[in-house]
Amino acid sequence: MKKAKPQTKRKALAGKVGIFWVFEGKLLAAPFVLADGVEYGDAINGATDHVHYWPKFHGAHPALRYLEYQEVPRGRVLFMKPTQEYHVYMDKTLFKPRIKQAITAEFDLQTSTTTFLLDPHYTTDAEELSRLFAYE
Repeated sequence: MKKAKPQTKRKALAGKVGIFWVFEGKLLAAPFVLADGVEYGDAINGATDHVHYWPKFHGAHPALRYLEYQEVPRGRVLFMKPTQEYHVYMDKTLFKPRIKQAITAEFDLQTSTTTFLLDPHYTTDAEELSRLFAYE
């Protein structure tokens, strides 16, 4: 008879992973409980991405129909397995206490195990985007 595997920390930890945008001061998020996340190297990611999830917000926010997903400040919450911490990668324009609090609340994060970081992929700055996608 096989022994049952012990429950992993992943299932026991609070917190969610996923993607988000901030539009007109409101957080638009697609959080997933950690147990439903997707393994991605040393991280656990949400089960969707910005490109595919963007159309889901159009019904609730008609103004979004005229914008591309990368035109609205956005970010992603990942769980880092080696450190057992959450990393929130986001556009530099979102580094405001009110927005950090909204993200922390929506994703059920603890400030002691959460780090907010910049990621150039989430920029809405036109010059930074052109450098990021420039061909050399």
